[in-house]
Amino acid sequence: MVREVHGERGLKMQKWRVTTVVLILIYLASAAWADGSLQIVSTDESVQWNVSLDNRDIQFSQGMRIWLESGLHRLVATAVGYQRVDEPVRIVDGECTQIALTAEPPAILHTSSMQNVQVSPSMSTLIIVGTIGNEAFAIDRTACIAPSSLSMSVGSHVLTSGAYTWEVTLSPEVTTFVRIDAKKGAIEQFTVTDDQFNKMNLTNYSYDRMFSYGYRQYGFRTFWNLRNTLIVLGLFTLFVCYVIFRFSMHGRVQCALWKRRSFVRTCARLSRKDPKQRRPAKEKSLLKQTRKLRGMDGSLENRITNNRKRLERLPAANDKKSVEKRKHLTRKIKKYIRLRKKIADELA
Repeated sequence: MVREVHGERGLKMQKWRVTTVVLILIYLASAAWADGSLQIVSTDESVQWNVSLDNRDIQFSQGMRIWLESGLHRLVATAVGYQRVDEPVRIVDGECTQIALTAEPPAILHTSSMQNVQVSPSMSTLIIVGTIGNEAFAIDRTACIAPSSLSMSVGSHVLTSGAYTWEVTLSPEVTTFVRIDAKKGAIEQFTVTDDQFNKMNLTNYSYDRMFSYGYRQYGFRTFWNLRNTLIVLGLFTLFVCYVIFRFSMHGRVQCALWKRRSFVRTCARLSRKDPKQRRPAKEKSLLKQTRKLRGMDGSLENRITNNRKRLERLPAANDKKSVEKRKHLTRKIKKYIRLRKKIADELA
C-alpha cells in the first residue's frame, strides 16, 4: 500500500518536471526567435488592466515581459473608469522597451461635505453728470459729486438727488451715461459700447461734453408719452371731424358760403381805380362761386323732392322701424330746406 502511494507521487513529480522542461524550452525557443522584448508595468497595482498586443489578448501581470520581433507593434490597454490607451510601440533588436501604465485620479471627486465657490460680480461703468457744476447726488446711499465715473455691478441701482429718486439699470459690456436735471426733477440717459465711448472720448475732453455729444448721437428720446399721445389723438380726431364735415352736403354748402362772403368783402375793399388790377379776377371768382351756390341749390331741391317721395311711399304702419324711417327722412328734408334758405339769403 505504501509503495503504491510513493509510486503515484513519483509519477506526478515526473510529469511536473517534464512540463517545466518543455516550458523552458518553449521560452528559450521564442527568445531565440524574437529580436527584442517589451516589459509592461503598472504604477497603480490596484487597477485591473486588460492588455492586447497586435489585436491579441494577453493576460496582464505586473512587470510582465514579452519577446517580439523588431518594428512597430500596437499596444491597447483598458481599465474600468479610465480612458483607453492605444499607442504604437517600437521594438529594437537586442533591446528591452519598457511601458508604464499610469492611471491618473479623476478630475472631480464627489464628497458629502459642502464646498464654497466664489463668483465675482459682473461690473459696468456708470458716468453721471449734472446740469450745474458740482451737483451732489447719492447712488445706493453713497454720496458723490457730479461729474463722476463709477464702476458698479450690473443690475438696478437707486439714484438720489435732492428730493428726487430714480432707478438706474446697468447692462453688461456697455457704459451708461446719466444726466441729472435738478430743475425739472428728471434724468436723461443713454448707453454706448466701448467703440462708441472711445470715439466720443477722442473729440470731447470732459464728461459734460461727452454727454451732450453722445445724447445727440445715441440718446433715446421717448415721443409717445401720455402728453404727446393725447395731442396726436386729438389732432387725428379733429382731422376726421373736418373730413366728415367737409364732404357732407352741409359742409360743402357752408364752405361755399364762406368763400363767396370772402370774395364779396375783398371786392368791397378794392378801390375803383385798382392799380394792381386784382378786381376783375376777384369778381370772376365771385361769379363762379355764385354759380356754384345756385347749382347746390338745385341739387338740394332735387334731394328734397326725392326724400318727400320716399316719405310718401313708406307704409302707414306704426311699428318702430317705420316710425324711425319717417323721422329720419323728415329731419333730412328740414335740413335741406334750411340750407336752401341760407343760399337764398346769400344770393338775395
